Amino acid sequence: FQLPEEERRRWQLREAAAFDRTRFLAALDNPRRFEFMMTRVHGPQAGMQQLMIGIPVSWESVKLKYNKPGAIHEQEFQGDLPEGYAMYENVLAGSKCFFVSPDGRIGFHDFGRWCPYTKASALYMNSADVSMT
Repeated sequence: FQLPEEERRRWQLREAAAFDRTRFLAALDNPRRFEFMMTRVHGPQAGMQQLMIGIPVSWESVKLKYNKPGAIHEQEFQGDLPEGYAMYENVLAGSKCFFVSPDGRIGFHDFGRWCPYTKASALYMNSADVSMT
């Protein structure tokens, strides 16, 4: 299954409009960044690979930035960060943030659940960050 050309073009335009070149270049200069390649396994984009680059961020700052203050319904980023997990804010298209667990799994957080990606391969990680604390 392939997306119609017009819809594919709309997605490309959305991604281009959201791209922050300055932030991207700053992330590449950050020696604490984490890069990985994710392969989509479901849906019409199955088999497509996507590069993800993240900069270290605290779990509390993620919750402050993305959760709506005073909301009485479930928040996207709720709960506690499991011990040893490292959080990264994504600077490219895709999920807002991702985690790396102490055993090297890479994934995302979704309304209180920690979900590892099915297919993700680390590309760059500073060896000083191996403890992930």
